[in-house]
Amino acid sequence: MGFIRSVDEPRRWAVMKQDFLIGRDESCDLVLGRPGVSKRHALVRWDGQHWVARDLGSRNGTFVRAQGSRSSERIPNDRGVRLALHDRLLFAEMDEQWSVVNVDEPRTLLTEEGQSPDCIILLDAAGVVAVPSEDRLRATMHRDRVSGLWMVEEIGSGPRAVNDGEVLVILGRSYRLHVVESTDTAQAERSPLGPSLADVQLGIHPASDEESAALSFRSERRTFCSERRAHLYLLVHLARRRLGDAHAGKDEAQCGWLSTDAVQEALGYRSAEHLAVDVFRCRKELKTLDIGNATEVIERGRRGQMRIGVASARLHVCAP
Repeated sequence: MGFIRSVDEPRRWAVMKQDFLIGRDESCDLVLGRPGVSKRHALVRWDGQHWVARDLGSRNGTFVRAQGSRSSERIPNDRGVRLALHDRLLFAEMDEQWSVVNVDEPRTLLTEEGQSPDCIILLDAAGVVAVPSEDRLRATMHRDRVSGLWMVEEIGSGPRAVNDGEVLVILGRSYRLHVVESTDTAQAERSPLGPSLADVQLGIHPASDEESAALSFRSERRTFCSERRAHLYLLVHLARRRLGDAHAGKDEAQCGWLSTDAVQEALGYRSAEHLAVDVFRCRKELKTLDIGNATEVIERGRRGQMRIGVASARLHVCAP
């Protein structure tokens, strides 16, 4: 997640994509309006280990000044120059100066419009992320492991796909999504690909006080259990409804659906936000246990409905 910041206007900064184009043309990733800047002036590229700057045959050149140096090196047209932290990139006879403030590898992230790089939200391609934070959760984001698309789920709504460059308005603030597909794919490949919910028998074990629960999973290859957690009691309530509907003879596609208002009232949640935090924690818990499609443990339906995302034949609620 490389960043550069304007030396003259420190509030101006930019996230460097894998191929980060700089120039006067509106199609560039960083648009510089000075007359001396060429339409496609320079390119900064991640080569797998470092950020490398190249001039694209600009009229007035692209220069690099190392930290602590008083002189600048013009980048030749036939080769690139590796960038280091606090180097400066200079364009248009040095009228435009930008400082390199981060040289980490490119990552998929959210940036808050108009705020500093300190306000970024890194997205985990192998997990689920609270936006803007777990303490102030208003949405969650995860990467669909089949399509590779990023999904956002706002409070009271089902998940929807979001695209690179799209702006999300959350809590009255605007967040822009920056997707790096190669890094996402690498993260997902490094993450253990555990069984899916369709391949396990899920046991839910409520505590005797009916205020917390633990989970047990059994698949062809392994059996494992979770710690007892207060937020997992939400799954007890949803599972009992799904099993009750199945016992009453309802079609499986119709089993288990409850309105979020009904869940909130039955379990004493103070607000829809409080319920959303427990939904997030349940999904995160299953991800920690290496369930491949952990976000599906709670399904969101239309008209503000929700249910446990495990078929009744694979679901069991134990006696407290």
